[in-house]
Amino acid sequence: MAKKSKPKKLLPDMVVADNIELIRHIGHTATHMEIADAMRAYAFDTFIHRYSFDYACEKANAYLLSEEGLNNLCVLKCINNWYYGGRQIYVFDDDFASLLSSQGKSDLHISTETLAQLPCSSFYVQRKYQDSLGFFVDILDNDICIAEFFDGDRPDGFVMRFTADDTVEGILQKMVGAETTIDDSLVAEYAEMLQFVVYLSAVNAEIAPVTKRQVQKKTTAQHPQKPSAQPQKSAVANIGYRIGVAVRKHRQIESSVSYQHGPQGHSAPKAPHIRRAHFHGYHTNNGYQVKWLNTIFVNAERDDGDISTVHKVLQ
Repeated sequence: MAKKSKPKKLLPDMVVADNIELIRHIGHTATHMEIADAMRAYAFDTFIHRYSFDYACEKANAYLLSEEGLNNLCVLKCINNWYYGGRQIYVFDDDFASLLSSQGKSDLHISTETLAQLPCSSFYVQRKYQDSLGFFVDILDNDICIAEFFDGDRPDGFVMRFTADDTVEGILQKMVGAETTIDDSLVAEYAEMLQFVVYLSAVNAEIAPVTKRQVQKKTTAQHPQKPSAQPQKSAVANIGYRIGVAVRKHRQIESSVSYQHGPQGHSAPKAPHIRRAHFHGYHTNNGYQVKWLNTIFVNAERDDGDISTVHKVLQ
């Protein structure tokens, strides 16, 4: 009888395994300050074997303030809080991910209302984009911490902080100051990843299955958790797979001769696309009103019925 092959380990699980000693030392979801304290102590324990007490302290502090140290702080915060925050993984359909990535624009709006509607505050997004394998997201108040992992390169961590509804470019500009010019490629890089975050907040986001782990109670965030209470396996949800099917079928139709030269000069149906979160005005009996519309996937329902999924998660 042939032996069953072991399932391939997911990247987040492998990353945690590489850092499990430090993660267990932290013991719970943590703030930036708590992660910094843990890293400083870890660095001090490394240096004290080679240097005096005072010089070991100096070296540990210098490491924490270095470019490498600040990057690792953000990465560790993301993977630590992912581990203690439910181990949620969102696997995006390749064609749908390509659609979202191509739509990554600097005018994408981020707001507290958008982030508040995410299924959970710490998660991993698996999507293919250039040499990127995916990225962790950890959200606390108005801070978005992201750690992106690459094929054959070190992870890249960064934090975006905002105080009001703004575009990606506007948020970054406020962080660095008006006198500093922001590189367009950097804005595009951040906007590409945030497209996936905004989509997960959509009212009709296609998430299957919706697991209980996707809703994390904020009241438990800062309390140490017993090892026995930790999930033994990561929770995986598939994102946009039916949308991906609609996109692929649309491309097939679009490439056909009958589609390009339809009878009676009819124009081609509009391709499936994302209508990003925005304010929308309505004329009502009580006058003109403005309402907030979440991100909505438009026009994929042409293909074999409605492909969108509206889900409700009990708090």
